[in-house]
This record gives sequence, C-alpha cells and structure tokens, in this order.
Amino acid sequence: IGNSHGGGALKLGFMTYTASCANVFGNLAHSFRHSRGVKTALEVGIGRALHSLEEFKRELEILNEFEMNDSEVLYALEAIQDEFFDNYATKSNSPEEHLFNTRTKNNVSDLSTRISQEMSNKGRTGWGLLSGVTNFTTHAGNSSNKAYTKLDGSRGKRDQFAKKVILDLAI
Repeated sequence: IGNSHGGGALKLGFMTYTASCANVFGNLAHSFRHSRGVKTALEVGIGRALHSLEEFKRELEILNEFEMNDSEVLYALEAIQDEFFDNYATKSNSPEEHLFNTRTKNNVSDLSTRISQEMSNKGRTGWGLLSGVTNFTTHAGNSSNKAYTKLDGSRGKRDQFAKKVILDLAI
C-alpha cells in the first residue's frame, strides 16, 4: 500500500506501477452498498482467483514430483531453446548453425548453465528444470523493463511455454 492521488494504492512487491489507486477502492466500496451486480462480479472474480491458485498449487506439486530422465530433459531443453532462440536446437547441428550470432550462442549457454545449476540444487525434477528457466528469464539480459516483461510480456510467455512443455511430459 502506498500513496497515489493523495491516498493509498495497491502495489504488489514486484510491480513498478500502481495496480489500483485508493479512489477506485473507495468507489468500489460505495458500489457495494448500491449494487448487487458489482458484489456478484467481485465474488465471481475472487472465486476464479482461488481456482487459479489451486490449479497453480497442483501444477507445482506435479513439477516437484516429476523425476526427469536424460531423454526428457534433452527433449524439454531443445523445445525451450527452439522457442526462445529461433529454432536454435533444430538448426545447431546443421549447415545453418553459422547463422546464429555470438549473443544468441551465449544466451543458449547461459540458459543451459542456469538449468544445470538449478537441477543440481533442486533435483532432476520438472521443478528443477523450470526453476532454471525462470532464473534465466528473471536475471539474464539488461532490460530495464524486466518486471513488466516478466509479468505481462515476453519473459512471462517464455516461462509459461517452458511450464507447458514440462507438464506435458509429466502428465
């Protein structure tokens, strides 16, 4: 909670912008007294959020329990590299390998290193592999908008893609 427009505002710890200012909360509270529709919509929204949290918890349990063998790790790593780096894994052992610049090759190496480190620390599980990917998407590069792109942009989409690849293998 912080100041915005002379009052409190809701901010999440990693956000660099105000999610909703106090005026919005004041209007919403006023609407509760005068509109059943707003209250119903809020109840539905809270219900959806709770359902999403339960689904997220279930996915984390699956990832944590999924012991990955070498072929599963390799398959996931190649799928992630192809998605993140313009089909790198597919092209890396072909005549097209020379098309990748040094920066791309360094990023691929950095991703692989982070995955290896996290899998060493957390085990050869889906969670270990995903943790390596999220470590890369959170810390690699020098974007000034890391928090935004992690929440609602390319970095977040990369995390979601990696999670889907690993969960598809686990299920």
